[in-house]
Amino acid sequence: MPDQKGGHFPGIFRPSGVRLRKRRQGTGPTMVGALRIVIGIMLIGTILDEVVAIALLFHVAHKIGSSLAIAWLLLAQALPAIALAPYGGIAVDRFGAKRTIVLAAVPQAALMVLLGTAETTPWLVIFTVGLSSCFAFSGPALFALVPVVARQARFTVERTNSMIEIARGLGSVLGPVVGGTLIGYLEFATTLQMVAIWSLALPAAVVMFGLNTELSREKGSWASAFLGVGKSYKPILRRRAVVLIVATFGAIVFSTTFSDVVFIFFASFDLGASAFLVGILMASWAAGLTMGAWYCGKGTGQRPGLLGLAYLGGAVMGVALLTSGVAAILLRADLALAAVAAIFLVGGMGNGVHNVAVRNAIHSLVPAGQHGRAFSFYVAVSRAASICGYFGGGLVGASNAIVAYLASGILACSAAGLGWMAQKKARASESSI
Repeated sequence: MPDQKGGHFPGIFRPSGVRLRKRRQGTGPTMVGALRIVIGIMLIGTILDEVVAIALLFHVAHKIGSSLAIAWLLLAQALPAIALAPYGGIAVDRFGAKRTIVLAAVPQAALMVLLGTAETTPWLVIFTVGLSSCFAFSGPALFALVPVVARQARFTVERTNSMIEIARGLGSVLGPVVGGTLIGYLEFATTLQMVAIWSLALPAAVVMFGLNTELSREKGSWASAFLGVGKSYKPILRRRAVVLIVATFGAIVFSTTFSDVVFIFFASFDLGASAFLVGILMASWAAGLTMGAWYCGKGTGQRPGLLGLAYLGGAVMGVALLTSGVAAILLRADLALAAVAAIFLVGGMGNGVHNVAVRNAIHSLVPAGQHGRAFSFYVAVSRAASICGYFGGGLVGASNAIVAYLASGILACSAAGLGWMAQKKARASESSI
């Protein structure tokens, strides 16, 4: 819960971190309502990101019809995010979230419009690389803005992160339906033009309300910060709690993407699910994710509680994957299908709790002037783990889907358990100093 002075985590968020124009520094009902609209814009943008990703896959499948094009597209989305994430974090901490979002917004919208005109794989890849590069800067800026906007809108950081995760979950569920419908009625180019226009709403609101983040107080020029990337990230890497929780998150992302690749084979062949029942299984996990994210939004902001929830959520996901594989081996097909649907609901809850708790923990453990770099570190690890997980799942193949689920569950449980023990050991050594 917020402390009496209005900060969500004592000593981390200072009034100097919120740069509002003097004529808008009040937090009366009108201002609070306007800032809640800003949060709404962020949430709709999160859903639209998922819609664009699905619409892009629809476009490639129907217009180009090449599985190789989809592979290139996925790499074009992931590799720039990994390569440029460190620089995006430095830009946010050095120049502020407002300037970073505004400078990234215009090329981002232009590239989205150009992407809608691309009809060949090379141009699709080029424009996707450009978009992903812009996201590498705007993503950390949005993350760093969350505490600023949340406090001014009289929300807790936990609640805001919870709403963002719920929006992501809704986007993944509604994305195929909305993306397919929009392409069917409006075509791919028109869909991306609409999303491009909407993407300018958040930068406009940030400028209108003068929202900005606290700048880093570290010494040195911006040039030395960009050229010496490793040195710039030393303050983040010195925080053992952050390194441990992000490393654990990466291991769990690897394990879940590993099983995601073979999910359709696991559901269709090993469980004998029809297309409708495959959708039910996906909806079950998504419903659990929404419930878990909602629960985590009621957090207290206390460090031990945040860390505990993150590791607990990861362990629950691991147990869900492991027991799903066991159920497919031991139970009759119809019973196994019902059991896995229930297990997926619980696993989704762990997923939602884990994702929100990790974001809350990073906001809590890292000072405001370092949020950009902390989020970039988190994104780079997540994307790298996803790529490795997809390749690993692809190597396993359709015939070993149950083995993939068992291995994923064991890995996720082990990562959560070992991470929690290392975290407790690190905290004990800190308290003994």
